[in-house]
Amino acid sequence: MRSRCQPGDIAVFISGPNLGKLVHVDRPFVGIEDIGGTIFCKTMPGPSWVVTSLGGPLFNFMTDDTINPKGHITAPFNELRLRRLRNPKGDDQTLIWSAKPSQCAKGFANV
Repeated sequence: MRSRCQPGDIAVFISGPNLGKLVHVDRPFVGIEDIGGTIFCKTMPGPSWVVTSLGGPLFNFMTDDTINPKGHITAPFNELRLRRLRNPKGDDQTLIWSAKPSQCAKGFANV
């Protein structure tokens, strides 16, 4: 199975308490690790990533399924909660949502 994310990606949360927050994908998370003085352990199957918030704290679930009230700037998350903001060829996702820059420049030349 191909991973949704890879180190260096910018990703957005698509579910959970961090919905819509942007993060930088730092590296794979494989088990139990101390990150910033908090011990994290992998609880969901599939790939997980250590990510760094690009604005505001990130909140994750504790072992009793409650949301950890202490937010973290860097923390691990399962990639099912993330979607990277690039297509597989590496182009910026926003180029799909709007006209490509060269097309826009041609349009402005005719104004």
